[in-house]
This record gives sequence, C-alpha cells and structure tokens, in this order.
Amino acid sequence: MVQDKNSKYQIAGALCLGEYGRLQDMSKTVSLTDRIESLIKSDQDDVRQAASIALGKMALGNTGFFLPKIMASIQKPDNKYRYLYLNTIKEVILNNSQALSKVVTGLTEELLKLADHKEDRTKGLVAECLGRLFGEYAVDMSADMQQALTNAGNPVAMATVARSFLYCSVKIEDDMIVDTYKECMEMLIDVIGHKDADVNRYALEGIRTILKSNN
Repeated sequence: MVQDKNSKYQIAGALCLGEYGRLQDMSKTVSLTDRIESLIKSDQDDVRQAASIALGKMALGNTGFFLPKIMASIQKPDNKYRYLYLNTIKEVILNNSQALSKVVTGLTEELLKLADHKEDRTKGLVAECLGRLFGEYAVDMSADMQQALTNAGNPVAMATVARSFLYCSVKIEDDMIVDTYKECMEMLIDVIGHKDADVNRYALEGIRTILKSNN
C-alpha cells in the first residue's frame, strides 16, 4: 500500500509499517524505510504527518539505526521538513521515552536551539517534546532548561520553554526530582511579570499544570 499513488493507501500503508516497525527491526528493509522518508516530502500534509508518525514508531525497532538519521534531519538548517522530524521525535517520546536515554542531552540542546524558531508549529513541537522529555529526564535537563528560561534577551525562546511545562503533567515523587521541579517552579514564578505577554501566560499555565498534577 505504501507504494501506491493513492494518498489514502499511502497513509494506511505508512501507519501499518510504523506499527510493524515498532516491534520488528526494519533497518535492513531499505526500500520500505526509504519510501517512508520519501513520503515525508509528499505534497499532501496528511501523508507527510502519517509518514513522520510511522518513522517514529519504526525508530523504536532499532534506535541505534534510526535516531542518528532523525537527529541529522533535525540539525539541517535548511530542512523545510524539520517540523515533521520533530513530530517523529514526539512519537518516539509518546511510545517509549526510555529509548532516548542515550541521546537526551544532545536532543535537549537541539530542541533549545529551535526554541525561537520563526514557525509557530515548530515552536509548538519543540515545547511539547521538551515538556514530555522533562517529565522523564528532569534531572538531566534542568540546567539547560533553567538557563533558557532565564535568557531575558530571547523572550521567544523563554516563552517556548515556559510553554513546555504544560506537557509536564507527571506525579512528582522522587526526592531528587522534587527538588528539580521546585527549582523550575521558582524560575517560572520569577519570570511572571515579564514584559512579553507569552512568557507571562505560559509561565502561569506551566505552574498551574505542575500543581494540578501533584494535588
């Protein structure tokens, strides 16, 4: 189906391959993996989205093979499909965030570089990926997150990082993680009153999300 020219079959085929690839290593099935990557460049948005989701699930079958390729695509400065590879990373996080344990530091750095991107959809995906990752890797990410959150010279990036806490709806129980979240909460409180309306709004909503998750 994925080879079909009909977009409905392309979408169905891509999603089926993603589910299969989540359970079986598809790194050596070159024709199919290449086809999925080609669909990411389709002229139809729903096909592109399905392909990016499929690639994220396929990555779980062999993270050592797929993650470097995905990271390389995110790092390309002229890649107009970058947001789709961010969507791929989001899919990995949603299905098995532990699969990113070896690349979380580098991934955090790359995401933060895109926190002030001109495209809203890219900033939105960056915020969601950062937030969902932080829920799993708070201790590893806290220093970089706090630095970006206090970068007064870049309010767009500050707003994106503050927005990321909307996706940190996790129950905080471990003492070390409690301390980490406490520090981040203090940083969010400190930026309330910032002249940028988005920074204020997302800081308040981030605090509300963390508190609501830990009533």
